[in-house]
Amino acid sequence: MAISSRQGLIDYCLRRLGFPVIEINVDDDQVSDRIDDALQYFQEYHFDGVERVYLAHQITGATLKFTGLSAPAFEIGETLTGETSGATCKLLSLDGTTASVGNVRDEFIAGETVTGSVSGFSRALATTNFYTPGNIENGYIPIPDSVIGVIRVLPVNGPSSGMNNRNNMFDIIYQFRFNDMYNLLSANMIYYTQVQQHLSMLDMLLVGDRSIRYNRKMDRMYSDGNWNEVFDPGDCFIIECY
Repeated sequence: MAISSRQGLIDYCLRRLGFPVIEINVDDDQVSDRIDDALQYFQEYHFDGVERVYLAHQITGATLKFTGLSAPAFEIGETLTGETSGATCKLLSLDGTTASVGNVRDEFIAGETVTGSVSGFSRALATTNFYTPGNIENGYIPIPDSVIGVIRVLPVNGPSSGMNNRNNMFDIIYQFRFNDMYNLLSANMIYYTQVQQHLSMLDMLLVGDRSIRYNRKMDRMYSDGNWNEVFDPGDCFIIECY
C-alpha cells in the first residue's frame, strides 16, 4: 500500500496494532515520538533513507552595533580600533548602526569608543548586543538538522592563489589545458588522464583538501585553519552531504 503522509503512516500503524477493533491506549505525543524514532532509524540504516545532495552556504563575518552613526562616518575598508580594549577589525560595510567587519583581533568591550584609522571618526559601541560573531570568528558552519553526514566541502570562491583556483592564469592546470589541450579532437587522452592523476597527487601532497570535522549532534561543521587568513565574508561553500 502507498503511504503519502505522516498521518497516513500513524493510521496504518494503529490498524496493525488492532485499531479500531482493539482500543489502543496511547497518547498522540507517544505515537509521534515513535514515528520520529522509526524515521530516524530508517534514515541511518537503510540506503534508501538518505540521498546525496549539495548545499550552498555563504560565509558570514562579525557585526558591530553602534549607539548611532551620522555624517561624517567611518570609511569602508579602514581599520576600526577600540580605545579601551585595543581590539581591531576591518570595516566591510555599514547598514544603519550595524557594521559588518572582518579580521577581528581581540575582543571589543561594550560601550567603548571605536575610532577609524583613515577617517578619524569615533563612535561608541552599544551596551548590549554590540558584537555578533560570524562563521569566520566561530570557526564553524551551522549544518541543517536534516543532514546526517558531511562528505566534503567544495570552495566556490576564496583565496586567489593555489592549485584549486581554476580561474588563475598562473595555475598549473590552467597552463596545462591552455598549452596541451587546445585541440580536444587531437589530444592524447591517455596522456591527459595521466597528467590529471599526477596533478591530483601534487594537489593532495602540497595543498590538500581542507580538513573538516562534523558533529551531527551539535549540527556544526568545523574547518581547521586560520579562517581570517583563508576566508572572507561572502565566500561560498558547497557542502556535499547526506
